Amino acid sequence: MYIVGNGEPTSILECLIVGDPYSHQRFPLGFSLTNALPMPSELVSSTIPLRLINIGWSNLTSVKIKGFYVNECLVLLQWAHRLTNFEIEGILRGQDKILPAPAPTAHSTLARFDIFELDQNNLPNNS
Repeated sequence: MYIVGNGEPTSILECLIVGDPYSHQRFPLGFSLTNALPMPSELVSSTIPLRLINIGWSNLTSVKIKGFYVNECLVLLQWAHRLTNFEIEGILRGQDKILPAPAPTAHSTLARFDIFELDQNNLPNNS
């Protein structure tokens, strides 16, 4: 499968939407193109582990994700230097053990950061 323009190995993909928006289960399937590394400016992803989405992260300005672990969200902030809008729904406590540990990150372009619906099943019991 190729999504390229003008016969060059540069992807013309600007907005990538992957995953099942109605599912709450994580899928071991990902996104990758054979001969091109897309560098979209917008990513919408549900329940697909961050490490399985093979894109260039440096061009992203808008991200909407669902069903990601906390460390995936922090690593994404490190990778997406131009990010201005970041929306997270159903954030999972814990971590994806394959990703590197997130480093402290300063983000100078982030203008909007929304977190919706923490996963209550993964929160500690305060009783």
